[in-house]
Amino acid sequence: MVGRNWGNLGLAALAVLTVVVVALAFFRLERAGASLSAAPAGAVTAGAASTGASTDDGSTVAFIGDAYTLAPSADDPAWTSVAADELGWRPVEVDPGAGYDTSLTGAEASDYCGKSSCPAYQDLVGEVTGETPDIVVISGGRNDGRKGIGGAAEELFSTLKEDLPDARIVVLSPFYDDDPAPSWLDKQSAALEKAAGDVGVEFVDVGRPLEGKADLVGEDGKLPNAAGQEAIGKAVASALAN
Repeated sequence: MVGRNWGNLGLAALAVLTVVVVALAFFRLERAGASLSAAPAGAVTAGAASTGASTDDGSTVAFIGDAYTLAPSADDPAWTSVAADELGWRPVEVDPGAGYDTSLTGAEASDYCGKSSCPAYQDLVGEVTGETPDIVVISGGRNDGRKGIGGAAEELFSTLKEDLPDARIVVLSPFYDDDPAPSWLDKQSAALEKAAGDVGVEFVDVGRPLEGKADLVGEDGKLPNAAGQEAIGKAVASALAN
């Protein structure tokens, strides 16, 4: 009788132990599955890392530029929209200008920027600061040709920095078409880099996204087509994300 009771107790203990072991195993599997299905807050997963240049912080950005900032058609975005989308920024509307020290009026302006006048960049400052953007990106220099633009650029950068003290201000190297860029454009780029350094704003060299690629340039041989706008936008986004 006693032996039978001890045997029953042993079987009961074994059954309880089995239940505990199974429960622990299930709990560990469940925890492991949860850790695989959700990364910790703020962590960069492999999927997120593969999305490209996106920072997705919702910052507002104003682009100051020339006709390169104009979309080639109503259905195709300009490089500014491509770059903003890649970086997760929200662009604000700013009219195009002609250059750092160049302005156009009349028929020449209408042909170039579709407006009665295409002002020098300094004349766009009020429009930009009125939007109080988090970021200002400035591009151009080709239309200024061989003229010295260092002084005009430094004045522009200083004004923007004073009026938007909390904004990130970025100056891009000048764009060109599919032909090799002339030597004077390199001098313009160097002048912009020096002016940016003197004022204390960023200068980013984005290279020549269109050089040697005639299929990225429109019929005029100068401005980018839809594919060229996308190429510039992605090059700019990649440079600004680094």
